[in-house]
Amino acid sequence: MLCQQAIETQYPFIENNASIASILELMDQTHIYTIPVLENDVLLGIITRTQLQDATEVSIHLDNAHQPLQIMENEHICSALRVMLANHLQILPVHNSDNKYQGIITTETLLQKISLMIGCDDAPGALITLEMDRHNFSFGELSRLVETNDAGIMQLNTYTEPETGYLIVNIRINKAEVSDVVATLQRYDYVVRYFFGKENYENELKQNYDALMNYLNI
Repeated sequence: MLCQQAIETQYPFIENNASIASILELMDQTHIYTIPVLENDVLLGIITRTQLQDATEVSIHLDNAHQPLQIMENEHICSALRVMLANHLQILPVHNSDNKYQGIITTETLLQKISLMIGCDDAPGALITLEMDRHNFSFGELSRLVETNDAGIMQLNTYTEPETGYLIVNIRINKAEVSDVVATLQRYDYVVRYFFGKENYENELKQNYDALMNYLNI
């Protein structure tokens, strides 16, 4: 996913030389208190409500001598995440190859897009987390073991845990019933840290309950 797909299209901006009164009014209307300042579609800076309240002029006058951090629209969204985390940013301006302002990435929109990208939506299925040494990771083998239980891997991501050095593997499968997949992985010596999904005994309990209710209704 690219940064251009994470732009908040409704985020307000102002033109250079706008009156401070009009900017404060815009902030009150939108409840947004950090706003980009443009001139000829080029970002000059970011103005905050605190700066405006301390201002002695009736309008703002910025130049492009100290432009804020920006990111190209064709950069990957993970690059935006790194920049925002490293610099403690709540918003990140986006520009194109001509240095023209395209919009803003907010922390809220960024989280929504990354959540979608890594499969944190409400799609049916189960989640399984494994730990292993990095040299033991094989996507092909994991996929084969999952498929032996009539399931498939819909999402997989990894990271190295700093405390242990283990590779942590998060797998989303397209099957809510997870017990058989977990059992297969454990049989092949995979360490399953935790999993989220339906287990066999839960399904059996529900089936027995439904059978009892049907019997009582006869």
